[in-house]
Amino acid sequence: MKTTFLAIVALLAGLGAGLLATFAEFSADRLPTDALQIANPVSSSVVTTGIKSGIGPKVKFVGGEMFDFGTMDRYTSQTHDFVIRNDGDTKLSLIKGETTCKCTQFDLEREQLSAGQTAKITLKWEAKTTEPEFQQSAELTTNDPQRTKIRLVVAGHVVDAVRPERWELVVNTLSANEDVVARLKLFAYRSPTLQIEKAELRATYHAKFFDVSFEPLPPEGLAKERDATAGLTMVVKIKPGLPLGAITQTIRLTTNSTGTPPLDIPIVGKIVSDISLAGPKLDADLQLLTLGTVERDAGAKATIYVLVKGPHRDTTEIRVASTSPAANLKATLTPVGNDNSKLKRYSLTVEVPPDSPTVSHVVSGDLGKVILETTHPLVKQVVLNVRFAVKE
Repeated sequence: MKTTFLAIVALLAGLGAGLLATFAEFSADRLPTDALQIANPVSSSVVTTGIKSGIGPKVKFVGGEMFDFGTMDRYTSQTHDFVIRNDGDTKLSLIKGETTCKCTQFDLEREQLSAGQTAKITLKWEAKTTEPEFQQSAELTTNDPQRTKIRLVVAGHVVDAVRPERWELVVNTLSANEDVVARLKLFAYRSPTLQIEKAELRATYHAKFFDVSFEPLPPEGLAKERDATAGLTMVVKIKPGLPLGAITQTIRLTTNSTGTPPLDIPIVGKIVSDISLAGPKLDADLQLLTLGTVERDAGAKATIYVLVKGPHRDTTEIRVASTSPAANLKATLTPVGNDNSKLKRYSLTVEVPPDSPTVSHVVSGDLGKVILETTHPLVKQVVLNVRFAVKE
């Protein structure tokens, strides 16, 4: 046993001495690098491929893809040149796309860019907007696989030499026999004064129903508008006599601001009779209430409102004169309290009672009717048409 142990120790000692001698003999030698590359050709191609092969077309914008023009006057135009460069090693192709508005156009200096070559992309836009903020863009298509679609953006703030507080004069619903006065503030932003050189009513056939005048804007009113340097209040008086329906009138204002186009201010509203109808299931223009098809044993009911405006509202009384067909229609009129001192209101309930005779009144010219009589000096009668049918 002892002899075997000694033999193993001697063997290990001999191996150790041999390794030390071999290391001492070859420690100063180095294998050549080329030998490694030849021995492992696959590894060599992976290391060198990214350097030797092409990278294709590559888009680069000099100065960015968005241009902030700061401020510009409304209805004026500007241009800007975006600069694109091909940072690739093959040709870059460019194709014009769409713009977000007809007020924006763009052109390409060239459609093909060699490696390292630049080109201008020119955007031209006009600030045709009533909003203070402006942003439009144009689309560009390229053969850069990383940037096939590019959007070039121009943005900024649109300012006015002269601007109204609103671009419409809203008067809502007016009585045909009542005077109404509406006001609109006008502001100047460049001149210390604001003067109206001409106020023109575009619908001349209705011009006699409108009076337009101007008042100085008090300092406290001017101070509420940022950057305003001068101001006026336009006062519009609408006189009785306009035809029923939508108001078709526009006021064109020419000011003392050089280079500023005239301002067109439409009047938005509707002229109605002193006595009008409103409510669900009602076409107010046709004065038509639609109840639809009614089950005979169930009946149907709807409530609308009768509105009295104008100078005779407080002295006008209304009553239900008749219904037709009387066997199918009943109507009840009830005064309704109202906080609006310029309006008198009634509720009008129209009913098809249960167990009414079967009938059809759905065709124009053969509709049911509710007739109201009034003490108004001009509107003696109001006719409500009712479209309905009763079936078993």
